[in-house]
Amino acid sequence: MRIHLPKKKFEKIHFDPSIALLPENVLEQGERMMVAISLYHRSEQLGYMMFEPADISGNMYETLCIQISNTIPSSLIFSEKLRVEERLRSAMKDLEVYNTQLNNNSFTDELTGLYNRRGFLSFAQKSLELARRMKKKGLMVFCDLDGLKKINGTFGHDSGDRAIAAMGKILLKEFRSMDIVSRLGGDEFAIFAIDITDVFLDTLRDRINGCIEIFNEFRSEKFVLSISIGAVVFPASGDVNLETLLCEADHVLYEEKRMKKEKREKTDLPSPCAERG
Repeated sequence: MRIHLPKKKFEKIHFDPSIALLPENVLEQGERMMVAISLYHRSEQLGYMMFEPADISGNMYETLCIQISNTIPSSLIFSEKLRVEERLRSAMKDLEVYNTQLNNNSFTDELTGLYNRRGFLSFAQKSLELARRMKKKGLMVFCDLDGLKKINGTFGHDSGDRAIAAMGKILLKEFRSMDIVSRLGGDEFAIFAIDITDVFLDTLRDRINGCIEIFNEFRSEKFVLSISIGAVVFPASGDVNLETLLCEADHVLYEEKRMKKEKREKTDLPSPCAERG
């Protein structure tokens, strides 16, 4: 049997079979005889098939109806399976995005985008364990934004927030991407860096202070940005923990702040909240 298919593409036609057996204007010729046969799968009626009788055996139509009736349920099940799998993939993707956001929120400081205390303790601990395995030294750096209380009291808490955010950007810029840079809370920052020693600390201080000078010179903020830094080296081996390192770095920081205060009192230097002209 030779079948001639039309050259134009078939288009989906939607219609209500409870109103008419065939869509309107589907037959382009005049009156013709059409035969409708119901399609069943077991006791369930699936639909019907319309055909125009030809000079072939009637068994051919019956066989075709049986094959179509057997194929439709499998197609429906397969289509439903694809829809379910797609909904599942979409739900899993949404869940992954939500979990990522939740995880980021639980470890990230909202104001600065740095790690918060929880994130710092978690990732710095992993970094410390890595340093132990690699037999590497490193630095625990503890920073304090000078005069935040006075900045808040003089210029408002919005200015204090901008000072904290600006300092967070400077620290993130000057440390390496592999370093754990965090805001522990308030005006306190902590950085955990492996494979860096105190030999590099002076250079690091100069770079941070250089960025602060540029900020104070070219930004329109009224406050003067300033920071105090305390740092200790942790050995390549030993049982020292993060809390001990933080306490030691905090002690060094306290001494630096005390010396800065004494120097400021002797030389009458402006406080961090002094308004720039």
